[in-house]
Amino acid sequence: MKNKLKLFIVLFLLIGCLTSCIQRHSLKIVSNDFCDSCNKWSGYYFYNRYYLEGYDNCLDSALMLIDEALPRCEEELYDLSIRKLAVLCGKQEYDKAISFMDSISFVGHNYSCYEPVIRRRIHAMKCQSEGDIPERNRYLQEIIDILENFLANNAGAVDSVWKNIDWEYHEDSIVLATNQYYLYLSVLKGWGCTDRKLDSLYYNGIINQMGFEILQSTCASGAEFMVFKGI
Repeated sequence: MKNKLKLFIVLFLLIGCLTSCIQRHSLKIVSNDFCDSCNKWSGYYFYNRYYLEGYDNCLDSALMLIDEALPRCEEELYDLSIRKLAVLCGKQEYDKAISFMDSISFVGHNYSCYEPVIRRRIHAMKCQSEGDIPERNRYLQEIIDILENFLANNAGAVDSVWKNIDWEYHEDSIVLATNQYYLYLSVLKGWGCTDRKLDSLYYNGIINQMGFEILQSTCASGAEFMVFKGI
């Protein structure tokens, strides 16, 4: 009930803002307040769904706000689209998420193989939800192969990044791809196998200490594979 009241108040304010924008700008310009509010509140409902009353209601509220914003908020289009993917996965509506991906332009965002990786992840999540582990593992192996090829094709940059980069704050494509590689490897092969591989990289001086610790944390989060947050 509390969530519904909050959503009603938010929507009332957003609709009022949108109506004002339409009257003043004939639909050519949408208030930044509207887009910012949709972005903020959809994130609030999505990320706090475990703590608020009504898990499904929170996801429905987030999806409603995102769908209101998508046709009108060009600057936030990509971030809102990725959040919609996450919401649909949270609702276990994997087929809708896969279909929605066709409308997203991934050009210029994240690393070059992000789109095929995420597409296969959603397929893998669907398979796991249906208990089809062999098919899930097939998709996971495809993801690992894609990321492995990406890292191999950027070997020179990989060597420099792994040894020198401040991993905690740097969103370099090599860092993102490396994190994703070890995440999916830990899901497919298990923590023990991945941990031994990381130990070898660290003790042979191939990766620095910060990278080693962050990748260990990434692998530990493999247990949360079914919780897609956009990466």
